[in-house]
Amino acid sequence: MKVVSYVEVAIFARVLFGLLLRSNSLLTPIVYGIFLRSRYYQSPFTREAFKGIDSAILQALSHPQVGGAVPQATAYYNTLKTYLARAAGNLPAPTAPPASATAADTSSTPRASSANPAQ
Repeated sequence: MKVVSYVEVAIFARVLFGLLLRSNSLLTPIVYGIFLRSRYYQSPFTREAFKGIDSAILQALSHPQVGGAVPQATAYYNTLKTYLARAAGNLPAPTAPPASATAADTSSTPRASSANPAQ
């Protein structure tokens, strides 16, 4: 599944590149972007793929040769990430089980009674 998630991201990069070359319609990256966004929400492998690509880009931008040539490269990349996060929406916060459910679970456990009339 890890390979599949990286392939999905690579396909999206190819679709965007095809849009720039005008070999794809405008609708193709929009539809695939919606698909990839839903995969990001549903699949931890896709989230890990994006984190891996993000760390690789940040590592490449922190290289001294890149930093000397384009000192604002990291700032531009962070601005792009902020824009994309705002456009795609953030992940919903993980939900904790309700307090009443945890209290019900502890109260329903059988307890040994010392005063058992059947014995």
